[in-house]
Amino acid sequence: MISSDNIYILGEKDNNEEIDKLNKVKDFLLETSLEVIHYDDIEELLKKILINAIEILDVSRSGSILLLNEDTGYMTPKILFGLEKKAENVKVLPRETFHFHVSLDNYRSTVIIQDLMKLINSKKDENLNKIYTDNGELIRATISAPLFIQGKRYGSINIDSTKLAPFSDFHKTIMDYIAGIVEVILERFMMIDEIKFLSSHDYLTRLGNRNSMYSYLTKKIKDKTPFFMAQLDLNNFKEINDKYGHLVGDKVIRNFAEKLKEVESSYEPIRLGGDEFALIFENKSKEQVEKILKEFYNECKKGGIDLERGNNYKCGFSWGLAKYPEDGETIEEIYSKSDSKLYEIKRKTLRRRETDS
Repeated sequence: MISSDNIYILGEKDNNEEIDKLNKVKDFLLETSLEVIHYDDIEELLKKILINAIEILDVSRSGSILLLNEDTGYMTPKILFGLEKKAENVKVLPRETFHFHVSLDNYRSTVIIQDLMKLINSKKDENLNKIYTDNGELIRATISAPLFIQGKRYGSINIDSTKLAPFSDFHKTIMDYIAGIVEVILERFMMIDEIKFLSSHDYLTRLGNRNSMYSYLTKKIKDKTPFFMAQLDLNNFKEINDKYGHLVGDKVIRNFAEKLKEVESSYEPIRLGGDEFALIFENKSKEQVEKILKEFYNECKKGGIDLERGNNYKCGFSWGLAKYPEDGETIEEIYSKSDSKLYEIKRKTLRRRETDS
């Protein structure tokens, strides 16, 4: 990464306009790094970064930020500015990008392409297509800086121009500096975003936690909106932990959590703790909710979760159901009612097993 001290040394050798641009870069990035805690949406943050980068370089009115999807391996536009709408559908592998084609270091540093059409015509690659602005003008040149987060390729910030050869080494210096600081800003955003997420979500399963549920239900009770709370508790889960260990137990919890996400509920599934979960249902009768839970139960028992040595946990569970406002006027009362119904069912199940044995 280029330090701000080095940036100023470079600036002193250039004219006042370049010094002014470098000062703008420093001020903008400092401001953004301080404000990152106030952003809830990464798109909003990325858009601000792109627009300011375009304004600072002052050779273009269009650009994009592409992000890499780790699951698919493709880079797709997250932010577009001043480009045709069709560009939203771009999907390329990193090695298929314009910049990878001309990079000498596998596109790990800023790349300038002064004549984009010359590159497209010389490569004859079906993945290298012409780009147009939102006014229909042909993009003739581009400068792109790759973005890495914790050493992994994250995406790229690209400034496009309708002019031939508009970029200089000075622009490359600016883009290198912007990319380096943007990486720090994005890492900070992700760290803060994760902290915010975990304040209302469970770390192991990524489901909502009690805070999330209480926040949601507080609004429902304030609005007098009826709802059902279903508490779910896995059957025989202690045996899994005792026999296979807590790592396997965690795997069961995570797998069950993924299955819960497929249930048609009114709010995200909640992990209350241990092997206990909750679902919230609105605009449904008790019969409809019971039907959903029974179908989910049968699906879990049918598929199960694979354990070690070919064993399979059938993932059965018990549940207790309570309705607001009939079973209580506060969250605590509804929670207590569904909890007592849940354990009443579990006691009956246990007595039935003892009788059968």
